Amino acid sequence: AISVFNSIMDTTSRDVAGVDPIMDKLDLIEEVKTKKEIQKLLAEHPTAISSPFFGVSAYSDPNDSNTNVAYVGTGSLGLPDRDYYLDQDDKSKEIREQYKDHIVKMMAYFGGSKDDAKFKAETILKLETQLAEPRLDKVARRDFRNFNNRYAVEDLSGVTKNIDLKAYMTDLGIEKLPDTVLVMEPKYMKALDEMIAETPLEELKTLMTWSTIN
Repeated sequence: AISVFNSIMDTTSRDVAGVDPIMDKLDLIEEVKTKKEIQKLLAEHPTAISSPFFGVSAYSDPNDSNTNVAYVGTGSLGLPDRDYYLDQDDKSKEIREQYKDHIVKMMAYFGGSKDDAKFKAETILKLETQLAEPRLDKVARRDFRNFNNRYAVEDLSGVTKNIDLKAYMTDLGIEKLPDTVLVMEPKYMKALDEMIAETPLEELKTLMTWSTIN
């Protein structure tokens, strides 16, 4: 914890390093050739490459606080929550336009043309909106019972067909897989599964790149 704190406080070294420390991770994303390689890459670099799709973590079991259980949760979004993507009032639309401008500005630090960055910003917002819509809204998220959806590991293929959650957990380095996991938002996972099947690989890589930069 102390080394992390010191690293965060060392603004001088951080300014000198610039964006260089993540360039090799962005190269790994660019080298992905198939959709099946995406989950393996995310599992092999869980702290360096940010997942906009899903994640696996361990917390106390809501049914037995003396034990831990594996949670399958949603991935990261660039805007704070679901409503920022879906609300149609003028302020929300303005925020989304400003968000695209922010993406373009950030992408400029990593090379490429402004026109290319604008195109990628449109793609990123489109995909993040697709990933925001099937999530629970703020009211539903306040009730943890909505997240308490227990699945046998052997049955996870019924939740996602294009994402092999069992293989992902193995690639994470979990030597003995649990018998069950909590899939926090099954509706989201099924929508994600369909999105990965239908979305071109290059667009998925663009979203992964932005998530990692962000």
